[in-house]
Amino acid sequence: MVWLTLSTLSQNCLAAEQKGDNPEYFENGLSLWREPLIDLEFVWLEGGCFQMGQSLQEKQTLTEEAGELKYHEFYADELPQHKVCVDGFWLARHEITRLQWQQLMATSPFPVDVPKDHPATNISWLMSMDFIVVLNGIAKENFRLPTEAEFEYGIRAGTSTPFSTGKTISTDQANYNGLYVYGNSRKGAYLEKTAQVKSYPANSYGLFDMHGNVWEWCSDWYDKGYYINSPVNNPGGPETGKKKVMRGGSWFTAPRSVRSANRRGLEPNIALEDSGFRLVVKRPPPAQQPSSEKINDGFDPNF
Repeated sequence: MVWLTLSTLSQNCLAAEQKGDNPEYFENGLSLWREPLIDLEFVWLEGGCFQMGQSLQEKQTLTEEAGELKYHEFYADELPQHKVCVDGFWLARHEITRLQWQQLMATSPFPVDVPKDHPATNISWLMSMDFIVVLNGIAKENFRLPTEAEFEYGIRAGTSTPFSTGKTISTDQANYNGLYVYGNSRKGAYLEKTAQVKSYPANSYGLFDMHGNVWEWCSDWYDKGYYINSPVNNPGGPETGKKKVMRGGSWFTAPRSVRSANRRGLEPNIALEDSGFRLVVKRPPPAQQPSSEKINDGFDPNF
């Protein structure tokens, strides 16, 4: 196995700059930017407002499926549903892969027999921070984890249903434990492992694997009751805490845990076999907006 050294990565970045490459481009109505160091594609999401959290219909379905005790233990933290507005931001189109982790960190915390285009797993929140520190030390951009609000904005992609796919989801649309169902969905496949990134259709914002595949770390501290007093504009979570927020569910979880509103907290030093992450990059909005209305279809930024 060959890993690129930090020196080689820096040289690759410099070479791209010297060639005058413009990594910003438009594709299928999306504004995209490619990070040249680890070849990671980002999509621009226009800022806007949405209802964050669990709907009353979801509460009814979850209570019926999980029971009162399990509902209050695992899903009541998604209430109350509340208005949130986020500024525009660049979000990675998929999780950090094993190859991208190896290129930058020269380690393999995950099983080495899994293909390199699968998500990097066995990653704690602290390890994701190490990755970001190294990347920020080489690249000219400023990378970070998404906030919990940004993640939900991205996973919803302008929808208000439990999934960006509608009232239900199938294992043709995401990698989760298909032995379980949500609502009127049907049982499906259970891979019992990660899938190659971008294996499933992107949502209307051009994002892959927001539902399932791996749990993804957010920057926020976790607080079960945070939504009660959450600010409307760009919430960033509590100032302190003992756990960090994870979103999106994974290949291991039932469909109710890959819903757009689902959240969990985990100690930042713990790495799971189904935990990974994706990045946000702080950079100016695209110089030009694509003519297509695709990424904001049916979405009112003044909600």
